[in-house]
Amino acid sequence: MFNIFEQPWLLFAAAFIALLIVYILTLERSFYWLSLLILICLAVLNLVLKSRLFFLNPTAILVLKIVLPIAAAALSAILIWNVVQLKDKASFIWFVPLAIMIGGFGLDWLVKTDMEQIKSILNSGRLSIEREDKRLLDSIISDKYEDSIHQNKQALLRHFDNYFGQRLCESITNTFTDISKKQNEAEIITVFFVTFGTASFPVTDYGVLSCLVNLRVKAAKEDDGRWRIRQVEIAEVDNQPFSWSAVGR
Repeated sequence: MFNIFEQPWLLFAAAFIALLIVYILTLERSFYWLSLLILICLAVLNLVLKSRLFFLNPTAILVLKIVLPIAAAALSAILIWNVVQLKDKASFIWFVPLAIMIGGFGLDWLVKTDMEQIKSILNSGRLSIEREDKRLLDSIISDKYEDSIHQNKQALLRHFDNYFGQRLCESITNTFTDISKKQNEAEIITVFFVTFGTASFPVTDYGVLSCLVNLRVKAAKEDDGRWRIRQVEIAEVDNQPFSWSAVGR
């Protein structure tokens, strides 16, 4: 079923179309450019916060998180001041595209869709391994978990317990994710670029500093309304067939 909140770019497209219509009706060039800059700031901010622009490094993302809201607020203040200064009721039409954009931005954040929750648990899984946070990992794994080598959730958690403490992963970066959702179940293909810690067993035992890991993940929405991971299988490592059995228990 189509859900506009699964397609936040439509909200920005609607604001841009409204902006063009207002410009054609008024031909007020200064207002147009101010409004366009505000829309661009908010659209890019939404991408940074929700779509996770992986090609940007963490420092660049942090800078954008700080700069973009300040820029949007400053430009909005200038636009509002200029419109009010005209003392012309017709000029208030310039607030329409701004209202659409801000309203859409707010609604997009208030409504947490299934796809957003699925992406969130994938990101939480990445962070839990990178930070060796067993509590976070436990929170996103279903009690019904089972894969080709782990019979249940506890077996999976014990497996990671064997490696936590040696700084298994220095960093984990998502490079590709494809999600196929049907009702309350989802199948996910996701690829991570993993850099191992210098004291971890891949480095000390095999001399492997980094690799691409291709995972097949199954998730489901459970009775409490939360999505959790029910299965993870390692499909490939560096484009070669791989499995949990090759990692060991």
